[in-house]
Amino acid sequence: MAFEVEIKAYVVDPVRLKAVLLERYGSGEEFQKRDLYFAYAERIERTSRLRADQLAFRLRYEQSGGEEMSIVTAKKKNMQASVEINEEYEFAVSDPEAFCAFAAALGYGIALEKNKIGQAWTPEPRVTIELALVAGLGHFVEIENLVDAESAVAAAHDRVRALLASLGFDEQDIEPRYYTDMLEERRALDRR
Repeated sequence: MAFEVEIKAYVVDPVRLKAVLLERYGSGEEFQKRDLYFAYAERIERTSRLRADQLAFRLRYEQSGGEEMSIVTAKKKNMQASVEINEEYEFAVSDPEAFCAFAAALGYGIALEKNKIGQAWTPEPRVTIELALVAGLGHFVEIENLVDAESAVAAAHDRVRALLASLGFDEQDIEPRYYTDMLEERRALDRR
């Protein structure tokens, strides 16, 4: 188990921010991520809008650095002062289609899909900065620090906030909502 401490902000000028990141941290690594979020199938059928806390787990298809992988993640989500602090449980799957069939046999269905493309930098061990276009939502910068112990969460919280500020972002730029909630809000608006 690891603790993921993550902050994100809207990016108004992704070209300018990419230039700053390239200058500071080098070329980075391009990525594509397709996330499928699962919930109980009957819950999906009963509600018109799911909240992040109603999603059970995620299957991520990721292409990065010439490699493809599929990872299942379950999170215990927590938001503190607009920073996500999540306990994560992850494992790789060699056959994502078989995993989807397994999930369906247990009563889970795909509730939501999120697609991101972008570039990632690692300014220090276990710290990642991503500049990403999230389909349907726009450009975001995400800063994540993974730590192994709950006692290290406070320092990681300070680290991600400081890195975001060093990139020229203010408190009002921070997006406190989960992507999944934002996508559900967007889907609800599109239905009207």
